[in-house]
Amino acid sequence: MTMHIGETEFPVYVGYEKLPELVSELKSIEFDRIFLGYDVNTKRHCAPRLEAELGRQGIDFFSHTMGVTEEQKTLSSLDDILGAFLKGGGTRRTIVMPVGGGIVGNTFGLAAGLLYRGLPLVQMPTTFLSAHDAASSSQKQAVNHSGYKNVIGLYLAPRLVLVETAFFLTLGESELKAGLGELTKNAAVFGGVHHDLIRRTTMAHAPLELSGRQLMEATYVGLSAKDMLLRHDPKEKHIALLFEYGHTIGHALELTAGVSTSHGEGVAIGMLGASFIANEMRIMSDAERAEHDGLVVALDPAIVLPTERDITAEVLEKVCHDNKRGYLPERAGCCPFILAKRVGVMHCPNDFYLEYVPIELVRRAIEYVVSRFSACAPSATASRVADAAYLEYAKLNTSPSSLSVDTLDAHADATSDSGAEPPSSHSSHSSPAPPAVLRSSSLDSNGRQKRAAADCEPHAAATKPRTVTAESCERATRRTSA
Repeated sequence: MTMHIGETEFPVYVGYEKLPELVSELKSIEFDRIFLGYDVNTKRHCAPRLEAELGRQGIDFFSHTMGVTEEQKTLSSLDDILGAFLKGGGTRRTIVMPVGGGIVGNTFGLAAGLLYRGLPLVQMPTTFLSAHDAASSSQKQAVNHSGYKNVIGLYLAPRLVLVETAFFLTLGESELKAGLGELTKNAAVFGGVHHDLIRRTTMAHAPLELSGRQLMEATYVGLSAKDMLLRHDPKEKHIALLFEYGHTIGHALELTAGVSTSHGEGVAIGMLGASFIANEMRIMSDAERAEHDGLVVALDPAIVLPTERDITAEVLEKVCHDNKRGYLPERAGCCPFILAKRVGVMHCPNDFYLEYVPIELVRRAIEYVVSRFSACAPSATASRVADAAYLEYAKLNTSPSSLSVDTLDAHADATSDSGAEPPSSHSSHSSPAPPAVLRSSSLDSNGRQKRAAADCEPHAAATKPRTVTAESCERATRRTSA
């Protein structure tokens, strides 16, 4: 298939046991050598087959290996990669080809963008997550810094992507759940075929029970979601911010010391925090939250949490430094969040789909998520009972919703009719409003938050459902550009 990122397009070749054919596609690019980027796992499991095939086809290569965890996605690792490239004889005509998951793809991708101000990049994702998400369908390349995720980077689209799904056979359950977690997010955001996919996969089978055919289908469905939005928002600055759903708390958990979870599972867990917030802010009903959370429960995401300390404050601090800050003017006492109204229908207070959420409510959402997954939490048993109830509800009551591109037309029309001007830049906004404080008077008799203070309450435009389709993406993009 062909991926579209704005006006840039590139081919994505997907095959099972098709390594010779995939490697031959490299010859469509003019180059002298290939600089292969591995992590310690792909060096062991994938390099022997790949390098043997490169040798058979007479392709010269050299390589460098980095670590496999988020702790190695740093400027130090980047510096090692740059040194290995230059000392190994790389030139302006050398292809940089990461072989692995998102950590390898991002770090070597950033190196490709920096060397000689941009070298040809070919991604070869070997994880299910990377195959349909970061490596195959994104031009964002970045590393972590100061405990924050993906804050130093640039944009560089690959020239082509090669996916040998036979490499998926080396993955364990956690790696498969990582990929399924992002697809679960897509199901919540887009509904429709993405929701149907999850009903046929995680809601019907354990991850390790999925066949090669199902994983191939899931890869294409995931790529189709990215293609639909990124062709209209290549730098993910407005409509494509929807892909960040669940990431705010998910990223914060991933980067907290002592926490261990895969990226996709972290995103799914972050979705539970987002639905908690949406429900408390009266954006998502109890029934719709049950359906939404049932998608996550079916995935059964795993996370290891520290038992010796309360991590709420640490996670909250990272949430408050999330990379979605800056799209809206800073508002004291609030954090920006992407929220859903229900499966397939997103809350849309502005062109960025970002809602101001009181920090105290974010804290409660984090406490809820942590307690739900903590082995020593008093509510752990009750949480599992609730999980079972949610899953049963979801199986009986889910019907495909659609976040399609046609509904973006409705969004564009509604905003145009209201006379509202889309925010064009940070400087165009008014100065921050006074702090919003959550007091006991802001809770109802059941302890649920009432409508938030004026400076943190949902915008009036959010009362209308927002589904996303291809034509509506184009319409909204033209309006935002104008």
